[in-house]
Amino acid sequence: MFNPAGGFATTKTLDFFIDNSLYNTTTCETNQNIVLPDTPPEKPGYNFAGWRAIKYTPVEYLENSGTQYIDTGFKPNQNSGIDIDFFSNRTQGSIIGSVCDTANQYAYTFGIQANSTVSTTDMLIYTSKNTSRYQNYWRIENLYNNGNGRYQVQINGRTASVLASNNTTLTHTFPSDTYQIPFSLYLFASNRGTNAIISPETKIYSCKLYDNNTLVHDFIPVLDEKNIPCMYDKITHSFFYNAGTGDFIAGPTI
Repeated sequence: MFNPAGGFATTKTLDFFIDNSLYNTTTCETNQNIVLPDTPPEKPGYNFAGWRAIKYTPVEYLENSGTQYIDTGFKPNQNSGIDIDFFSNRTQGSIIGSVCDTANQYAYTFGIQANSTVSTTDMLIYTSKNTSRYQNYWRIENLYNNGNGRYQVQINGRTASVLASNNTTLTHTFPSDTYQIPFSLYLFASNRGTNAIISPETKIYSCKLYDNNTLVHDFIPVLDEKNIPCMYDKITHSFFYNAGTGDFIAGPTI
């Protein structure tokens, strides 16, 4: 923005939220006072106590040591989507997942995992209604490189794609199934309803979750005000903390 009186000015745009919904937007100059909305919000039964700044330090990734995972609270179905950037140093384990296991048949599955029971070079991606155990998944052969590599995986309903660290790109189309998984997606693990199958030595750089093409979570790894490693969701403007034991390992600050 050009200011005739003082040359070029650096400005900042500030968003103000009430109950996770955008209330107002203001603009101010760098190193100047924050410009607050002209009218404070009103909500029946509440007294407005003032605006609070959400403070965090972005880091390159979160890494788990084997006992940490995050409950996203999101329950996937056939129209759900994932856009995740991760590094794994394991030949078996779930990167992200939710499984409805009926009579040990994995009736409904959604997520990404490595599976050394098949091959240490294979990645499995699920988004389907299974008719029997280990059916209707996308098994990517000779890609996983013994569990060592960085991958960007996108799932959009019936379609999925993978970009590997060696610049290999693959795509796949799943069956036209209809299903709703009753368990929420776990990051760094698979939610089996009664337990979490956790994948150690996994680094997650970012993760977006979609509900019928609507972005519902946009997770980035951060340190909160107390320097606790966690995920910050840019959609709900809230922190998601470890639901297991111990602490995540934070990558370098950004």
